[in-house]
Amino acid sequence: MAAPLELYDALGEERASAVWAKRPKGKLPNVRRQAALIEWLTCGPLAAHEPKELLYRCLHREPRLFARASSLRRLQESHATLARMLREDLSPKRVADAVAKDPELLLVPPAELIASAAAIAAATGLDDEALERAIRVEPGLLLSTSESISLRLIWLRDRLGISAGGRLARVVSRAPLVLKLSLPSLEARASCLEELGVSGDLLGAVVVRTPRLLHTPLGTIRAKARWLEQVDVLDPSDGGAHLAAFIRRQPDFWSLPTRRCNETLAWLISLQLDERRVGQQPKPCTLDHPTCIMQPVPCRSYHEA
Repeated sequence: MAAPLELYDALGEERASAVWAKRPKGKLPNVRRQAALIEWLTCGPLAAHEPKELLYRCLHREPRLFARASSLRRLQESHATLARMLREDLSPKRVADAVAKDPELLLVPPAELIASAAAIAAATGLDDEALERAIRVEPGLLLSTSESISLRLIWLRDRLGISAGGRLARVVSRAPLVLKLSLPSLEARASCLEELGVSGDLLGAVVVRTPRLLHTPLGTIRAKARWLEQVDVLDPSDGGAHLAAFIRRQPDFWSLPTRRCNETLAWLISLQLDERRVGQQPKPCTLDHPTCIMQPVPCRSYHEA
């Protein structure tokens, strides 16, 4: 069976041939139905954002869609349910990208999509608003099994002391990817923080304050810690003890962009403080800032250490 001309028109000869070569073995729905599938994908689920580019990604990642061309109505029902869950009315491009990234979602019956969301909420304690936010950020969570999610929740509990309740809900709602990452990947982030001196109860506390640390590149985590040494806030020879003390006072450190820290540092230097005094923790100002180097520029009530 030859590929439909509509596929070549949408993707060009090279890409069309590549995705068609990945089609499932065996008899497929006829060319007319394949053409209808392609038209629906480009004019419907993928229409909001570069439909031809997303069509290639979609069919390349999930060629089983070719076998479902005769069940177009079922695909449309799954997409309609997914669009409601991801609030397509708020961000059509986001939903189009989600379909292209995880096209298997179109193969899941509506009832199973809804049941999957309910299972995530039950396991994590997320309320309706937080659940919607998490699924919009990581639609692929709807493809995760209960067993897979349970393993990651157990790791969060046993490794970081983050169990069911408000702390877990905060982590999952702000970094839902943690429910999809492999356990070795999660462990690598925890071990990296421990190597830097963030360990024990502080490790879990820092993750709760900055959940995205669990999927931040290791190089980025280490670079932020090195910045504190480069500007003489910390002594690089202390084996991480001072970093731990600093993070206890400022657990949001990794959530702050380095640009903001550099701007604050430059402002402190502009006050004609020498480098040694810039790196010291100042006395609390009248706004009760724990560490003025982390505050917006300028801190009007700043006074020298």
